[in-house]
Amino acid sequence: MQTKLKWTLAAALLALASTGAALASTGATRPGIPYATTVVAKQMPATLPPLDRSGIEDTIRGQLRALATHDAAQAFAKLAPSTQHFFGKPDKFLATMSQDLPPMLATRHFTFLGVEQDQSSTYQQVLITDSDGKDWLARYQLERERNGDWRVKGCVVAAAPGQLA
Repeated sequence: MQTKLKWTLAAALLALASTGAALASTGATRPGIPYATTVVAKQMPATLPPLDRSGIEDTIRGQLRALATHDAAQAFAKLAPSTQHFFGKPDKFLATMSQDLPPMLATRHFTFLGVEQDQSSTYQQVLITDSDGKDWLARYQLERERNGDWRVKGCVVAAAPGQLA
C-alpha cells in the first residue's frame, strides 16, 4: 500500500509540475495512465533526529490549524522568508489559499505520511481530509532556518488516488 501510494503521489506531483497547476486531479489511477518511472526524492533514513521530525510536523500542524481558523497572520508566520516575500502580506496569502487551494482551509483531519529529501530540500507528505470528507495529498516543501526552525517553502496538493478534485 505504501509503495503504491508513493508511486501514485509521484505521478501526481509530476503531472502537477508539467502543467503548472496548483490543484489538480492527475488521474494516476485511471487505466492507461502510467505511473512515474523515476523519482528524484527518496525516503529519508529512520535516523532523522526526532527533533527534526517533530519540528517539521509542528510547523505543518500549526499552519494547517491556522488555515482552518482563517488566521492569516499565524499561517503566514509558518512560511519561509522567501515565500513570505512572494506573497507580501498575510491577507494576500490567505486569499490565494482560499482561491487556489480551498481544501487547505477546510481541513478537518490530517495524517503525516512520509518525510523525503533530495539533495537540497526536505518534503513532508500529509493526507488531508476536508470538511466534505474528501481526501487530499499535500506535499510540503520545507526549509530549515538558521535558528533551526522549519518553515514551509511551498506545497502541492492533489486529490488522493481514487477521488476526483
